[in-house]
Amino acid sequence: MGTEISITSKEIATLSSKQLITICRNISSEISSIEKAINAPPIQLSQWRSANSECIKAVLVKFIEGTLLFYGRNRDDMNDYQVSSLVNAILDKYYYFRIEDVCLCFKRARESSSYGGFYGRIDGSVIMAWFATYDRERDEVIHSLDNVKTEYNTEDSISRDEYKELLLARIAGGDLYANADYMKMCEINNIFFDKRIEIGNYKYNRLHKFDKK
Repeated sequence: MGTEISITSKEIATLSSKQLITICRNISSEISSIEKAINAPPIQLSQWRSANSECIKAVLVKFIEGTLLFYGRNRDDMNDYQVSSLVNAILDKYYYFRIEDVCLCFKRARESSSYGGFYGRIDGSVIMAWFATYDRERDEVIHSLDNVKTEYNTEDSISRDEYKELLLARIAGGDLYANADYMKMCEINNIFFDKRIEIGNYKYNRLHKFDKK
């Protein structure tokens, strides 16, 4: 079962943790970029927590246990209270993440030095630092997609509409590269149109994430 067999918001209430773990394994092997993760079905951790809390918490525990094993540790290195607190902290702070984000965060933490070296200590603060790093990278990708511009020359940037007109003119002149650029621009525009409500909510939540509740 690949990631194309997507989870719908109606299915999450009946999905078992075993089924979700299988899906996560496929996500981890197939999703290699943040752009792919944010283009996945728009089901946030907050929805998982509301519809199937036991399932999402069990899967996060499995991620933590897998991380401990990856670094040559065992489950006893973090007691039940520490694990439970970490799971709740992830769900509280990163409620707008998708399960794809969680999978990719742990994957990137294992593979990228930008997430910090591992010096024999693994606990909740280390894993939360990984999520913070991933969140910053995720922000950068979202902002880069939301502010797509191109350079017409070395000095002046042009708007999307101007860029579209330029590409159409070049396509009319037989420029095959312009056609590829135009298709890419349309694909990005379609992503943001399809997800305009979610992106609006995301921007609002990011702006007000530190507001007093």
